[in-house]
Amino acid sequence: MRIIAGIRRGLVLNTFDEEAIRPTKDRVKESVFNILANIIDIAETQVLDLFAGTGNLGIEALSRGAAKSTFVELHSKAIQVLRNNVIKCRFEQHTEVITGDALEFVSSAAVKKYDIIFADPPYAMRTGAMIAKKIDAGKWLNPGGVLVIETSPEEIENEWLPAHGLTMHKQKTWGESAVSFLMNKANEL
Repeated sequence: MRIIAGIRRGLVLNTFDEEAIRPTKDRVKESVFNILANIIDIAETQVLDLFAGTGNLGIEALSRGAAKSTFVELHSKAIQVLRNNVIKCRFEQHTEVITGDALEFVSSAAVKKYDIIFADPPYAMRTGAMIAKKIDAGKWLNPGGVLVIETSPEEIENEWLPAHGLTMHKQKTWGESAVSFLMNKANEL
């Protein structure tokens, strides 16, 4: 697992072998960020990385110029690896690590809004549509913001009915991973 682009390009991130954690593969991550680059300017964005694991996605965003990444993770070993990766990349001033359940975190109204939200829940949870509804209901995304949800391909075969403010921009499958890009098209005053 390495940083694909930006100021920390090529840096290898720490990981660990445990079934509970499934980092996004480099090939998928590179494609996700290529698609994102056509949707939103990553520079100076506020990023939320739910089910953060080792921090792979949020750290990649920081390397590409995001202003801040907030990571939410419950697994204690993953949090330690995540913190070590943040230090290794020298991004301590640009991160916040929250220990907790990602679904509970987004179950209430947002205290802060984000430009990009990554959600990479365990595939067995089958929570992609639920996460989209919680993000929308809690108004977690800024207008023009993007929610990126990684699931199993079987989960996206069911037609998602995102809530009012989010619209499906694109869905793409890479082997055992499927990624859905939902946009907040709402014009909030």
